[in-house]
Amino acid sequence: MNSVVLDVSVAAASLIVLILAVFALPMVLPAGYATLLALILFMACMSAGGYLISNTYKAQ
Repeated sequence: MNSVVLDVSVAAASLIVLILAVFALPMVLPAGYATLLALILFMACMSAGGYLISNTYKAQ
């Protein structure tokens, strides 16, 4: 698969995770902590996706 397609799909999935977390987490946590946790989840998703993509193309 093309690396650009994988990058875009990881970015789109991470954005969906961010949007869902921003709406869902304030229901169970105070707003400040929920926003911080949503950003941390977003960064973790982006980092994990980038790591997996780089390892996939490094192995080929």
